[in-house]
Amino acid sequence: MTNKATQNILLAIASILFAGFLWSLQFLGSGGTSIFTDCYKEVSPTTLSVKNSHPLDTVTVYLTLSGGEHRMSDVYALYGIKTSGLQGQFQLLPQQELSYTPPNGTALIGNFTFGEPPINCPKGNTRYEFTLNNSFQGINAQETVDISCVAGVNAIGEFTLKGGGPWTATTGYTNIQSIFNRHLYENRGQVGVFPYGCDDCTSSKNPPKCVKQHAPAQLKPICNVSRNATTQRGGTVTCEFITLVK
Repeated sequence: MTNKATQNILLAIASILFAGFLWSLQFLGSGGTSIFTDCYKEVSPTTLSVKNSHPLDTVTVYLTLSGGEHRMSDVYALYGIKTSGLQGQFQLLPQQELSYTPPNGTALIGNFTFGEPPINCPKGNTRYEFTLNNSFQGINAQETVDISCVAGVNAIGEFTLKGGGPWTATTGYTNIQSIFNRHLYENRGQVGVFPYGCDDCTSSKNPPKCVKQHAPAQLKPICNVSRNATTQRGGTVTCEFITLVK
C-alpha cells in the first residue's frame, strides 16, 4: 500500500470520528442524551417566591440577608423593597405572590419573618430560612430550607418545593415537597422544623436566654431539608404565609 493510500484511509477515519463527535453534540436536541451536553449543560438558578395565602389580611414581610462574597448583599429592589442594606420590609396583599430569581453564581442566604423583624427575646418569632444557589461553596454544597421556631412562634407558614432536583431530610425522608410549622409546642415530627428552644434539632444546647422550657426535640435530625446546590438547583421555593398567632 502506498503512502498516499494510507494517508487517504487515515483521513477518512478522522472524518468519520469528527462527524460522530458533531452528531453527539446535536443528539440532545432530537430527544436523546449526549454525554457532552450532559457534562456542560447549564443548570438554572432557583427562584425564591413569597406568598400571602391569608384570604383577608395584608401582611408585612421582613427579608434579612446574610451578605458576603458571591451572595446577595442588598435587599434594594427585591420584592419591591425601597431601602438598602441587609434587611428590608414590604407588604403582601391577600393572595399576592412575588418572586425573585438571582443571577447565576449569586446565592440567596437569609430568612423571611412575618409581622416583625427577627427577634429572639423577650418573645421570639418564626424564621423561614433559606440557602439557595450556593454552588460557589463547592461541588458538595447543599441548598437548604428550614423553619426555625427556636426563638418562638408568631406565625404559621410553609415552604413549598417545586422543580429542580429532589429535596431530602435524612434517611427515610426523601422527595419532600413541602414543610410547615405548627404552634409553639407542637413541632416534634414536623420535617424541616426546629422546635422551640431546640437549636440543635434533636436537643437544646444553646437556645436564646429567654427560653425557659423548650419544646420536645426532634427524634431524628430532620430539621434541614436539602439538595445538591450544583447539580440539583432550579425550580421554585415558595415561602407561604398562612396566619399570625398570638
